[in-house]
Amino acid sequence: MATSAIEVCNVTKSFRVHIGKNQTLKEKLFYMGKSKYRDFIALKDVSVRIPKGATVGLIGMNGSGKSTLLKLISRIIYPDKGEIRVHGRVSSLLELGAGFHPEFTGLENIYMNAAILGLSKREVDKKLAEIVEFSELGDFLNEPVRSYSSGMYMRLAFSVAVAVDPEILLVDEVLAVGDAAFQEKCLERVRRLRREGKTIVIVTHDTGVVEQLCDHVVWLHNSRVRMEGRPEECIPHYLDEILGERRGTGMSFDRVEQPPLQPGDELKDLGLGLRVGIRENAEVLPNDGGIRVVYEASAAHEVCCEASVVIRRLGDPQELRPRCNEKIALPKGHSVLELHATLDRALYPGEYMIELVLQVNDHILRAPATRLWIPHSSQEESLQLQVSVQTA
Repeated sequence: MATSAIEVCNVTKSFRVHIGKNQTLKEKLFYMGKSKYRDFIALKDVSVRIPKGATVGLIGMNGSGKSTLLKLISRIIYPDKGEIRVHGRVSSLLELGAGFHPEFTGLENIYMNAAILGLSKREVDKKLAEIVEFSELGDFLNEPVRSYSSGMYMRLAFSVAVAVDPEILLVDEVLAVGDAAFQEKCLERVRRLRREGKTIVIVTHDTGVVEQLCDHVVWLHNSRVRMEGRPEECIPHYLDEILGERRGTGMSFDRVEQPPLQPGDELKDLGLGLRVGIRENAEVLPNDGGIRVVYEASAAHEVCCEASVVIRRLGDPQELRPRCNEKIALPKGHSVLELHATLDRALYPGEYMIELVLQVNDHILRAPATRLWIPHSSQEESLQLQVSVQTA
């Protein structure tokens, strides 16, 4: 029996992009019966394995190949090279309005869309009440869907997609549409499918959703897999890249080759010989409500750097950063770093990611992130950061 739900093996996919129009009479005669075009490589030599029961988030900038990969898995399009193997019934939410006829009513489209997903009329009859109730569309189910808003489209599509009892659910950004209450209802249904052991692949730009739902992340960049691993390993690198040196760059047909990142690359210092790991996970100190984390460091020679901490609540993309950095000197060999931070604002109860950031000249090094549960609000009025270094 296959242990993988989805296997993507060395897949390449390109599209023909037509360039401009023939403007002059000479061009029209010269290119008569022809068209000017170039090949746009959407995916290049991509390999991904998704185990059964996993919830995987596909992240990346617009045009990186996320939606193309989902369409290939759904067999809407086929690869130019490579192979894709899918084990199980697939239900997909790829585009708003996909699988619906604009002139049919919502009720008629339920039967048509469910048939596309593999259900018979008898099966749809049994599930109709459940679909209608989940969609909350009421009287609008008897109206043609061309009159629907994007949020109503999403309600109808999601209700049908989860009602077919899929073994594999593919969702492409459509959860970003609609009101907050229905979005949360959809996310809760996704959580339920996850508990039931279904395989789920989600394309989204919301890293908070990825952290909440996914146990694995695949980051696509310039048509290739840039990095994959746990959300806490990949998302900091992804956010650094899209908000850092590439901020403001435009989309292009040309792809720039970059080596893939691996989990743990944050411990390499580009020649400085420095590595940092967690010795004791984050904890809340009972005396002052501050946060304490203990790290281990190994340096090939003495390193002077600035230390700071990043605190981020899971599900919230906003980062809390200290307004002050602390200069520290790491001795040659092994040492222990004890980080103690208090905050200048109350923290809502919940789960947070704590991350130590070291700046050495122009290099930014991120230590592995650690999770912390805040059971009640912190009441500190001023922010302080202390990082002490002891030789091991």
